[in-house]
Amino acid sequence: MTNDYVSVRRNMAAQSSQGQFRTSNSMQAAFGRQLAELQKTVTQYTNRRNQDVVQISASSFSSEVSASTEAKLAELREIAKNADYTGMSYGEISAAIWNRYNDAFGGNLGAFSIAGDEEMGIINNQYVEEIRQYVENPLKEDLAKELGFTQQENRAEFQKYFLPRLNEINREKLGYDGMTDDETEAAILEKYKGKDSILDFLNMQAELRITGVLRNKMGEEAYGQYYGTLCRQVDKTYFPQHYLDQIPFKPGEKYNTFLQKFDPDFFFSEMKSGVQRSTFRYFNYDVKGALLQSIDLAWSMYQT
Repeated sequence: MTNDYVSVRRNMAAQSSQGQFRTSNSMQAAFGRQLAELQKTVTQYTNRRNQDVVQISASSFSSEVSASTEAKLAELREIAKNADYTGMSYGEISAAIWNRYNDAFGGNLGAFSIAGDEEMGIINNQYVEEIRQYVENPLKEDLAKELGFTQQENRAEFQKYFLPRLNEINREKLGYDGMTDDETEAAILEKYKGKDSILDFLNMQAELRITGVLRNKMGEEAYGQYYGTLCRQVDKTYFPQHYLDQIPFKPGEKYNTFLQKFDPDFFFSEMKSGVQRSTFRYFNYDVKGALLQSIDLAWSMYQT
């Protein structure tokens, strides 16, 4: 399409410069035919592009899940419709929802939220929507009444009150109710002591994240950078071809790989090397330095 287009435009320009379009009826007819051919070429190219997009969408971005997973998700949706949380605290509601989903999918809901494949992502998305509906959104409404302003009106100030409340709720649902950051971290490390699969690592990272331990230790900005880098590093380390070429995962491919042994020294050294090679622009703080410190902090949890 590009070569045809350029050719027609060049011919038109040449003819125009020679004054051939001004009085020649035959040239006007020829010009019309050229435009018609150009339009035909453009239409054919557009149709091919549209067909390619449809084929890519159908093959690479299908939202289908296995029959067993869809059956579980349908059952969980039905439970949510009939759930009665009257008289329950947000921590109790959150625990009830978490336990239903976590139990239904082998105790790996946390891992799914960090580096899951498409099916794991669909599971996590349904869980997150339920948590928002029954915990986070009502909590925000309650908090707005207490503070006298909404998150939309002053997000930064609202988050100062919302995040600690949410951390408390998440700690309660995971069994760390009333613990400090250090106590929560110690309890999580103890829980995963001796568990050495990639899946265990991801579940542990998820607990450190949703309880607020990592955010509080690293700081809001560094934590956000660390978490995004961690998610990418999992694919870069264990699925390099998928990461580079965006190849869709086969069903069960990621999960089976996650059952392999996790080598923290190899993983975190790879993560640090990637950060050291990277360039960070348009930030008002030392992103690379903050990231490297955050990685060292996470790494040190495997060296105790």
